[in-house]
Amino acid sequence: MSLRLLVDESTGEEVAAYLRRHGYDVVSVAEVFPQADDSWILQFAVNDQRIVITNDKDFGDMVFRDQDEHCGIILLRLSNTSATVKKQVALRVVQRYGEELNGAFCVASEKRSRLR
Repeated sequence: MSLRLLVDESTGEEVAAYLRRHGYDVVSVAEVFPQADDSWILQFAVNDQRIVITNDKDFGDMVFRDQDEHCGIILLRLSNTSATVKKQVALRVVQRYGEELNGAFCVASEKRSRLR
């Protein structure tokens, strides 16, 4: 499966556009269903085989506590939430892990990331 991404509104349009410019297959929640709830986002991502990129910790609860199905989550846990930092960290993660992100849960900060 190729790397297909879904950028949550909490992460932003700039991140989606930036990843597209770097050649990634990206859909933005704001484009397909603005203000969608987290359950809808996760279901859309599963149906379309996409990895969710988000700043919303609720996705961790959905995956680990509720055992919701997913195709992969990248949770950005940033102290600096500027668009510039989000773009840099998101790109670093997808470049570093690539296909390993499919079905995985990744938590990424400005300095490091870990994959589960």
